[in-house]
Amino acid sequence: MKKSFQYQEHTIVYSIHGNGTPLILLHGFLESRTMWNPFIDFVSDSILTISIDLPGHGESDNLGETNDLIHSAEIIKALLQYEGIKMPVIAGHSMGGYVALSLLSKDPSAYRGVILLHSHAAADDKETKINRERTISLLEKDRVSFIHSFYPELFSKSRVKLFNEEIVALREESINMPTDNITAALRGMKNRSDQLQLLKDCSIPFLFIAGKQDSRISFNRILDQASLCKHAEVILLEDVGHMGHLEASDKLFPVIRDFVKRVGESNDRSLDCR
Repeated sequence: MKKSFQYQEHTIVYSIHGNGTPLILLHGFLESRTMWNPFIDFVSDSILTISIDLPGHGESDNLGETNDLIHSAEIIKALLQYEGIKMPVIAGHSMGGYVALSLLSKDPSAYRGVILLHSHAAADDKETKINRERTISLLEKDRVSFIHSFYPELFSKSRVKLFNEEIVALREESINMPTDNITAALRGMKNRSDQLQLLKDCSIPFLFIAGKQDSRISFNRILDQASLCKHAEVILLEDVGHMGHLEASDKLFPVIRDFVKRVGESNDRSLDCR
């Protein structure tokens, strides 16, 4: 069911499906809540999914010059209160994982677990921040060329041709996204806070999912961050890049479903962050 929520002057669009343990689904950069549709179909009989168009993406309003991730987290928290959703699991792909960690940092005891799909907890380093500024300049000159070249790099190099249909669909979905919305997301990611201490402090379970051929995030970096957690599970996907939900859905979907069901059935009320 497609719904909308008014937060101050901003409209946020989201969808709710299924029954069971609530799972918040957050998409990545230049994506929308529709990226989760195949997974939602897979789990609709056992999990209550709430998929959200993050600010400036899909059908949700842009927040301004910068889509600050903390502000995005505040909006999602207000949405959960509006819907009466309690003790959900949070899952985020790439940029969505950054938002998930920002949301967790606001009230860690309000969540049962976190799934980071091709995402991590560190802030941008100096080089990455410079590259984001370069990307913003490129976008302001030629948005179409940027979108055209962006997606193939997210897939395993050896399988780009295999996923050509998916790449075309991703381009078609994002081609009309205003430049201001894209640059606002880039600024939000560039300015985000480091959340490594949060990984150390939390006793709630984390599930890290990484692709061995991910050109954006090294799987060794994911392993290092997972080792900081009190409870972490790690899935490494062979011959997969940054888009595991498309490249390896047959392996990925059951893993996410089973994690959500396990933490949803847990009666351990000691899960917290200190």
